[in-house]
Amino acid sequence: MILADTHVHIHSCFDLRLFFSSTISNFAAASREKNLSGDVQALLCLTETPGTHVFDVLLKEGEATGGACRSVMTGTFISRTDEEISLAVWTDQKVKIFLVAGRQIPTAEKVEVLALGTREDFPRDEAMDMTLKRVSERGAIPVLAWGPGKWTGTRKRRIRGLLDREDLPAFFLGDNGNRLALWPKPRLLTLGEVKGHQVLPGSDPLPFSSEAHRVARFGLVMDRELTSSCPAGEFLGFLGNEDVAWMSFGRLEKPLRFLHNQLFMHIRNRLS
Repeated sequence: MILADTHVHIHSCFDLRLFFSSTISNFAAASREKNLSGDVQALLCLTETPGTHVFDVLLKEGEATGGACRSVMTGTFISRTDEEISLAVWTDQKVKIFLVAGRQIPTAEKVEVLALGTREDFPRDEAMDMTLKRVSERGAIPVLAWGPGKWTGTRKRRIRGLLDREDLPAFFLGDNGNRLALWPKPRLLTLGEVKGHQVLPGSDPLPFSSEAHRVARFGLVMDRELTSSCPAGEFLGFLGNEDVAWMSFGRLEKPLRFLHNQLFMHIRNRLS
């Protein structure tokens, strides 16, 4: 079985030892929630923002020796795989987590597009449709990410139009662990599924130090097994296979926490 968080940020304010210990704890909780037995493989799909390259820093640490090397940043052991877009992270508890490289790209409409499975940078502030095309052309998985307050008004109409476009490459929609649990599922996510755009759930931790706990609290579980030394390519291939299904795990945000986060994000954006 595979557990994956498909929308992960490693913000500069995070304690990386706490980040990875929380990852282990939250994936273990997801395994219990879904009553999973046997071997469970865990992946974090990074969606790094412009100017952030934590994956590349960790990759360089992993290149320090021929085998696994102790990471000064994370307190874990990091080893390379047979591909340039993934790393294996081993903890002292002998738990292995695969990190998959990826980017988060701001668009002109102030909606984010995720590019899963790439270390490349992309132009920012282009139209959503152009960004989706660029991501696909470079061999990554494009995801149009839902965000609180971002799929409304004019943007809602434009996203609705994208769902019907036949000239666009296949793309996914991204659900978000910051969504308020009391809200119904956004209609555009449901409509997108009807039109063949599958939904990828991810935690999307916010840029506050306390959010390091939230990684792997919302994601997907897939009845598949990674058997190759290229785990990212294999996992992304499963996503692109119409015969492979998955379900979400985890819980959405409670009201007080949601309001707290949105208030502080508003203040942070105003000051930046």
